[in-house]
Parts: sequence; C-alpha cells; structure tokens
Amino acid sequence: MNNTAPQNKPPAIPEAAAPEITARAQSVRPGEGPARSTAARPQALPKPKLAGFMAQWFRQYYKLVTIAACAMLLVAGYLFLLGPKFSAARVVAGSEFDEAAAERSQLEERLGYLQKLERARAVAPSDALRDIEDFLPSDPGTPQLLTSLEAIAASSGVLIDGIEFVIPEGEEAAKAASGLSLPSGVSFVEVALAVASSPYDALKALLANIEANLRLMDVIAVAYSPASKSYTITLRAYYLLSE
Repeated sequence: MNNTAPQNKPPAIPEAAAPEITARAQSVRPGEGPARSTAARPQALPKPKLAGFMAQWFRQYYKLVTIAACAMLLVAGYLFLLGPKFSAARVVAGSEFDEAAAERSQLEERLGYLQKLERARAVAPSDALRDIEDFLPSDPGTPQLLTSLEAIAASSGVLIDGIEFVIPEGEEAAKAASGLSLPSGVSFVEVALAVASSPYDALKALLANIEANLRLMDVIAVAYSPASKSYTITLRAYYLLSE
C-alpha cells in the first residue's frame, strides 16, 4: 500500500481568465513594479489672475496712487480740521477790521473838526476867539454856566429855585448820547433848572433867552408841577472834550 501523502496542487485557472492574467504578466517588465493606473487624474485649477493683475497695476501706478491718496488726505484735513478754523479766523478778522474802520472814521472826523477850528482860530481876531471859547468851551465850565443861567433868569423876570448839573461819563455818556448826532470829541452837561411859579410870558422869554445865549445850549424838556406850580427845565450845554 502506498503511504505517500497527497501533495497540494494549485487550483486550476479557468481558461477564460488565463488570457487576462497573461496580458498583465507581460505588461510588467523585469525590475519594475506593478503597472500604475493610467486613469485620468484631476488637473490643478489655474491660479486666480485678479491678485496678480492688481499687484502688477499697483507696481506700475503706485506713484500716482500715492499722490492721489496724499491729495485726498490734504483735502479731508482742510475740510474737517483747517476749514472751520480758517472760517472762524476770517469772522474774527472781519469784525476787528470793522471796529478798526469805525474807530478810524471817528478819528478822521474829529481831526477834521479840530483842523477847521484851528484854521478858524488862525484867521479870527482875538474877540472872535473869545467868542468861540464862550460858544464851545474846552471843559464843562459849570461855574460859568451857573452864573450865565442866573443872569438869563434875572433878565427874563423869573426866579430860580435850584440848579442841578449832571456830567455823563463812560457808559452813561454813551447811553445818553445814543440818540444824538454829536461830532466826535464833543460832549455835554445836562442841567435841571427848577423855576418858581411865573407868568407864561416870563417862562417863554426865559426859554428864548437860553436858546439865544452865546453858550451852545439846547432845551430838551419842560415839565410843569401843578402841586408846587413850578417848572422844571431840562437842557444840555455842550463843550469840547480835552485830550
């Protein structure tokens, strides 16, 4: 009896698959690995061209871009920072110019008045010069004014009960002269003249004599008090302001 063990035989290859295996074996050359698949691989997408175009454009026109950006910054800075400051400065300068022009006009008017007065003094005789001083003195001259008013009242036939002098200064003078058209350098003394009860003709003569007096004076108001049967006459006597 033969005790030899049965040997393992390779499985039989179907005849239909034999040509395919043979073809694969022939396609592999000695020293080469198995054949790589020739299936189509996905191709890499082309890089976007916009970024490259922008970079090239900036390199070509960067000078113009820089100049334009600087110009825009300057315009924006002027509009939002310097513009309002310049406008405010122009307003302040305009108001200061108007004030300076008004002051200059007043000084020129005063200078012209003084020049005319100086020319008149140069050609006038001494008596005329004294008349000018009496007409428009260089100070309020309240003592002389008091004496003059007492003389006028006596010649008019009325009796003076009291006299009050008011010399406006500073803001008070400006407020009092707001309704007057006085030449520059001319001011006034305001006088309140209390007159005792007098006939109408005597009061009328007093007012006429005040207006006709050599000293430049204007009657502003006449008030009658029925209780005391007296009059209060308000007048202004003018004078030149001293330098």
